[in-house]
Amino acid sequence: MAELQAQVAELQGLVATLQTDVSVNETNISSEHVLPVTIDLMRVHGHTVSEKLDDKTDLGELIQDAVSVVFSRQGEVRTLDLEHFEDTDLFETIPHAPF
Repeated sequence: MAELQAQVAELQGLVATLQTDVSVNETNISSEHVLPVTIDLMRVHGHTVSEKLDDKTDLGELIQDAVSVVFSRQGEVRTLDLEHFEDTDLFETIPHAPF
C-alpha cells in the first residue's frame, strides 16, 4: 500500500510539472515536442529510461538520435511469426466511432 501511495504522489508531482511545462509554440503550432514529464511517466510504468530530458525536446531530434541505436534483440525479432493472428472478443474500429 505504501508503494502505491508513493507512486500516486510521484504521479501527482509529474502532473504538476506537466501543467507548468505546457506551452504553445506560436511560431510553429504543428511542431511536436516531448516533455520531460513524458519520459518520467515511462519510468513509473516500468520502462527502463536510459536518458532523462532536461527540457522540452523536438520529436524529430529524438527520432534522429534513435536511428543510430542498435536494437539488441534483433535475433528474437527475426523469429517472430509475422502472420500470427488470434481472434478475440475485443476489436478496435478505426476510425473510432462515438459511443
